[in-house]
Amino acid sequence: MTPQEQVDALLVFQGGHADEDELIAAGVVEVRAYRGAADHISDVYEVELESGRCAYFKPTNGPYAQRTPALRAMASYGHTLMSMTISECAAWQLARRLGPPWEALIAPTVLRFLALPGRGREVGSLSLAQQGRDRQRGFFQAVPEQVSSGAFFDMLVGQQDRNLGNILWDERARCIHLIDHAFTFGLPGRPTGELALSVWRWQHGSRDLAEAEARALRDLVVDDLHGLGSFVEPERAAALKRRAETMIETRRALRPGIL
Repeated sequence: MTPQEQVDALLVFQGGHADEDELIAAGVVEVRAYRGAADHISDVYEVELESGRCAYFKPTNGPYAQRTPALRAMASYGHTLMSMTISECAAWQLARRLGPPWEALIAPTVLRFLALPGRGREVGSLSLAQQGRDRQRGFFQAVPEQVSSGAFFDMLVGQQDRNLGNILWDERARCIHLIDHAFTFGLPGRPTGELALSVWRWQHGSRDLAEAEARALRDLVVDDLHGLGSFVEPERAAALKRRAETMIETRRALRPGIL
């Protein structure tokens, strides 16, 4: 499967959800460099949509992602510039099809072409902005059920880097939002970094699957990964299926770091 084939398939696959449709079709008022971009592997742009909502765009071929530290991280995690973009979008598509509670945890994300200041039109992932502050810890005690659901999702999707910087805690609404899914759909044998949610569940939550989790896994396998194989690299899709099947067979959550 070539990168162009992945792009073409994903453009056809996405849509039919209110947030997705807005991200795909909404006019753009302004695109500006995000002040916190230095904290990311790739470039990040803040996008103001005509609807008044804000989104974040990560171009596939941004210069940040081609610097030596970023290239080393991608090589270690087993990713490419394109696989990072596809993973950002695929994580949302998986969460959407798993349904509640996972759909509410993941930031809606689509593949889109945008004109960037001084750079022209580029392809990348566009994610709807979510409320909350990063690098918090209060949510572990405040909403343990959401932490547990997030951990299940990270185990399934093969999350390689779930640190406190990509978890937003909206204390007022009492909900967490999981963002930045470039290093997901990890391949077996590749390393992982911090896995805050999975480690918490393994140490403090239930290692046994809830019935809703087991049912979601069975549906995923029976329904041929809900069609994600049409745009996710075959090796990554196969790894996703193996993780699902392992949890179905054992009826237990995966040990953190198992890809």
